[in-house]
Amino acid sequence: METKAQTRTEQILKIMPILAWAAFIGFTIEAGAILISYGVSFGNEGAAKDLYQGLDLYALRQLNFGYYTQSVSFLVALLIMKSVLCYLVIKTLSQFNLRHPFTMDVASRLEQISYWAFGTWVVTML
Repeated sequence: METKAQTRTEQILKIMPILAWAAFIGFTIEAGAILISYGVSFGNEGAAKDLYQGLDLYALRQLNFGYYTQSVSFLVALLIMKSVLCYLVIKTLSQFNLRHPFTMDVASRLEQISYWAFGTWVVTML
């Protein structure tokens, strides 16, 4: 019975880094796309109507460019923090060993992940 459970756990541990890589790449691309769209919106006010996948910040840009910049900065910071979080998960999973799961290195990474998750929550609440 343990062999079957262990085999399933090993399968899950092989799939998890792939999913973490997909999330990491997705968050990074989204942050880059928003930054590029923001750069385009400097010269073209209409670009703020569809900043990224239907994100419409045109009214905010018309109201105050500083608020618009701050909103875009928070969005990009949040996406970058999510990317870093995924990268830490990738590194943790690459060093994970089922026989000795909680080494000091893994424990240190888990601590880093918790700090980044808390920081991401703080930025989300702001």
